[in-house]
Amino acid sequence: MKIDFTMIQPYIPYLLRGTYVTLQIAAMAAIGGSTLGLLFGFAGRRKDLLGMIIRAIVDFFRGTPLVFQLMFFHLGLPQITGWVPTIMTSAGIVFTLNSASYLSEILRAGIESIDKGQSEAAIALGVRKLDIAIHIIIPQAIRKVLPAIMNEFITLIKETSVVSMIGATD
Repeated sequence: MKIDFTMIQPYIPYLLRGTYVTLQIAAMAAIGGSTLGLLFGFAGRRKDLLGMIIRAIVDFFRGTPLVFQLMFFHLGLPQITGWVPTIMTSAGIVFTLNSASYLSEILRAGIESIDKGQSEAAIALGVRKLDIAIHIIIPQAIRKVLPAIMNEFITLIKETSVVSMIGATD
């Protein structure tokens, strides 16, 4: 069986433009979501007010449909605040926060899977807490949860199709 590409040939520029939009949103959300997810993963473990706020944000973005988040941010928030974001701004912020919420739980699980004895040994040697996190905890946690992180990035690319609901052509 031979596939005839002459039927779709006139539409290839449109498909490539849509692919570019998809990759642009996914890259923006992956970079921002990874950074925020790491911060949320550490801050969400705290027992103070900041930890409670982070957990509420994570629970909101994990517990509501992505379509609702995108529609509310792009169509509902301007009614409340008067600020009208562009389609790409809305998509970037919503996908970043959504991805950060899922990644924070993935990374939190990875961080909690590291034996406490390693942190205690580093503290006994006089290593600062920030250095313990950067050089001991995070590398091991990322290695353990890398498959789940890759799954989240694949899901993120698939979820970007939702931006068509607010008028983006991807």
